[in-house]
Amino acid sequence: MIIIVLINETIYSRSTIAQIPSIISVPPKSIKGNVLVIDGDSIKIADVIIRLAGIDAPELNQFCGIKKERYACGFQAKKKLEKLIDNQSVTCHWSKKDKYHRILAICGTKKVNNINAAMVRNGWAISFYSYRKEEQEAKKQKKGIWQSSFQKPQKWRKSHSRVNKVK
Repeated sequence: MIIIVLINETIYSRSTIAQIPSIISVPPKSIKGNVLVIDGDSIKIADVIIRLAGIDAPELNQFCGIKKERYACGFQAKKKLEKLIDNQSVTCHWSKKDKYHRILAICGTKKVNNINAAMVRNGWAISFYSYRKEEQEAKKQKKGIWQSSFQKPQKWRKSHSRVNKVK
């Protein structure tokens, strides 16, 4: 009983996962705070790196389009995520981590309930199954990366593995 009280008191009185005592074997299922946008599908709250689950955005140094129509779609995706978040506090709900130990989460703000879905809906990320409807709509309306040709981020990472080691 004492441990439960200690755990609840600790979770509700602190804002970062790093501060939760090591006696907890199961990590909390949500994290909230101000964010640093890393790229179009990754953010950081305090010292915790979070990957937006179910989506894949172009890499920061990835370009889309062809010839004279090329543009920095990876940089644009990051900027669009920053605009969606709009300096608001973000709440992320999660249940697992990826192979790089990043939390895989669905995140939102007071204004944008599901940032993951919004990135796909606005055409700045592709769906990993979860947001197929949003992806089809973005594709149909030629939003974001769908306005021109592009290489899927996963394929781009494989062909640029020496340039972009961690993703």
